[in-house]
Amino acid sequence: FLCLFFIFFRFFVFIYIYLYFFFSFFFFLMIRRPPRSTLSSSSAASDVYKRQVSDGKAWFISQTDYEMNEKFDRYGFNTELISKLDFQTRVEWFRHQLGRSVQPGHLDVAVHRENIFQDSVVCISAQDKSRLLSSVKVVFEGETKLLNDASGIKKSWMDMLSKYIFGESGLFEYDEENEEYKIDRTARYKLSNFEAGGKKYNHLELLTFVGRLLGKVLFDGERLPLHLSQSIYKALLQQETQLEDVGPRRG
Repeated sequence: FLCLFFIFFRFFVFIYIYLYFFFSFFFFLMIRRPPRSTLSSSSAASDVYKRQVSDGKAWFISQTDYEMNEKFDRYGFNTELISKLDFQTRVEWFRHQLGRSVQPGHLDVAVHRENIFQDSVVCISAQDKSRLLSSVKVVFEGETKLLNDASGIKKSWMDMLSKYIFGESGLFEYDEENEEYKIDRTARYKLSNFEAGGKKYNHLELLTFVGRLLGKVLFDGERLPLHLSQSIYKALLQQETQLEDVGPRRG
């Protein structure tokens, strides 16, 4: 009888201890959640999240997003107002807009090293806007796997691709006098027979691909070590190009 008593006693003690730690951990997680009925800064959690209410609906927003929204929402996309801000604030606004546009998931880019330009053209040109706003995962066919990409493979892909585009692609030429790249005036003829993935692309479609690629570089907060001509920057900003934009500027 005593043996059975001690067996049941140890069993109930074990259950008690298990439930004690389980519910202690559960309630610890609960108190770490942001408060649902107050914006008071007295809670440590409210330093991380803010409760927002609109049209009878409530949701939580991170403290960082809350502060950025408070700072920049009044500007919206009014470029005239934004252009009057100092450079560092404009950069902060730009990154804030990009951060709000990131889409879930990732874009898979599979290329062959020896055919990197053609494979990249096919892959990037076929994507819609939402896919380009997600993260990129790159695979070199026969060399790497998708799970191996810890941004190093993506950087290698970007470096190789940019060197080809601004080197032997025929789309751009280097202006040694101004130390910048400009669109090759003969690209239309050099690339008249360009084909990738069983489809022909003209020089304007290839330039559109380059624009998408450069946009993706900016969106991901990365850089390319090159300088484009002022006429290209004006075209991207939809500004009128002047004669002095295409001539020498160093004297």
